[in-house]
Amino acid sequence: MRRKEFKSIVRGFAKRLASRNNDYEGYWSLGQLLTIAQQMEVDKLSLRASHDAVECNNSNLVPFVQTYWAYLSEMVKRMGGNTSWLQSVTIEFTFSTDPKRSYSFWGQQLMQCSISAKLTSDLGKQFTASSVSYCVPHNPNKEQRRANF
Repeated sequence: MRRKEFKSIVRGFAKRLASRNNDYEGYWSLGQLLTIAQQMEVDKLSLRASHDAVECNNSNLVPFVQTYWAYLSEMVKRMGGNTSWLQSVTIEFTFSTDPKRSYSFWGQQLMQCSISAKLTSDLGKQFTASSVSYCVPHNPNKEQRRANF
């Protein structure tokens, strides 16, 4: 693997963040992140991780950042790269209602979540990708937890 393959890694990472396979503690992460954003009364969550530091808007987000950093490091290893090539990752989740689409689920309007991921290599080169998904706030009474959790 060469560092230029970070371009495909960050694309796969951004798509993974938007997918239903992105879970934390057996529940869908986007719903949990939306709930945290609503509790903080913000529409944007910024997460940053590196080998030695974690930065985020709220202490409740630290486990998410650590999980995403571990997943990204594992992606680099599987591609045959060295995790020391990975300097940092910045992830932004922006939640908004989409006036063009009025989907509802469980009687709630779906929120659009725009996800932006920026990976920085040890040489300072940045690779970015984005993705979009729709979600509702986390509700453990209505959601099923992943069976093998």
